Amino acid sequence: MAILEYESDENIELVYPMLIRLFPILQGDKPHEHVTATPYSQFADSAHITINKRNIVFLENLHHMLIPHFTRLVAENENAVLVSRQPDGSVKRAEDLSWDEEEMEEEAESLTTEELQKRIAMLESIFGKEDTEEQEETKDVRTFVKGNDTLH
Repeated sequence: MAILEYESDENIELVYPMLIRLFPILQGDKPHEHVTATPYSQFADSAHITINKRNIVFLENLHHMLIPHFTRLVAENENAVLVSRQPDGSVKRAEDLSWDEEEMEEEAESLTTEELQKRIAMLESIFGKEDTEEQEETKDVRTFVKGNDTLH
């Protein structure tokens, strides 16, 4: 569900595309549906998206009764902010995060074995992984091997 901004022979440009999903729910003898809506491209930095017409199943006007619901969904998601919790406990907005490859490589090279073990422990605590006897036996033989520039 989206606002059609522009249409050419090959593509359409949409604004605020929303992904609508229907989930069947069985309650007693009567089946029901639960409807959810999320931004079509949750990680995009723009509300615009271009889709080739070959990938479209159908293109129809939205029923006039649903327009206020669509407007509300767009307003709710426009105010959403992506954040990241940093190792020091601080929180950064997505706009403040760096995706510079050189900077990330420098940071990875500067990590110590202790810092890597600390991060592994943090991930294990997040995912609720508990040490088993087998893990205890292999715990002392963990080895960090620096990767290379191979592209897949």
